[in-house]
Amino acid sequence: MKGLKVLGVLGGNYMSPAKVAAWIESADVVIAADGGLLRVLETGYIPDIVIGDFDSVTLDQVHESTVSIVDSNQDSTDCKKLLDHLHARGGDHVTLICAEGDLTDHFLDTIHNAVRTDIGVSIGLERGTAWILKGPISVDIHAEVGRRASLLPLVDMVNVQFTGTKWEVDGKDMSVQGFTSISNQVSQPQLHVSFDKGAGYLFIESEHPNWNFRHFS
Repeated sequence: MKGLKVLGVLGGNYMSPAKVAAWIESADVVIAADGGLLRVLETGYIPDIVIGDFDSVTLDQVHESTVSIVDSNQDSTDCKKLLDHLHARGGDHVTLICAEGDLTDHFLDTIHNAVRTDIGVSIGLERGTAWILKGPISVDIHAEVGRRASLLPLVDMVNVQFTGTKWEVDGKDMSVQGFTSISNQVSQPQLHVSFDKGAGYLFIESEHPNWNFRHFS
């Protein structure tokens, strides 16, 4: 699955069906994690793979053309099972959608899993896209001028450069208990982010699916 646009669909209920469909239509491979199957089916599409412990859906709901992978390990969330499966298959990146919902602990756990995994992870959200960045890293990404852009530390970030924004960051360290860049604004059509070590959450507001993962490999 290396180099493909792999979409992982979780079970969160905040993303609109129209946005879910837009992501599915633009993907090469669609993998549903347990209850994510329902999010896919309600758009009229069928996933290529469904994986999980099947406590939210049943095998009877899985289309005959979909590959079913049952993993009953209760020490692993369905999101982690999806990420582990991709890593074992040689995948290098996945975009997760339907991560948002009324269970904020699940959303935070998704971010934690994204930090821990060895593959690249972005998260498609109702109002934009987020990338989990791990240092050392130096990346550029196109963005629409005037849109919201935030860079938040997940693990202490050292020597951060965040340019192409209204309030640029030049060589500062970021930490959960210290400095962050929330609700910044895109001022140039290309943003630059770099830092020496740590991990961060880069959010860029947009209306359409953003598959810029190749910039982050």
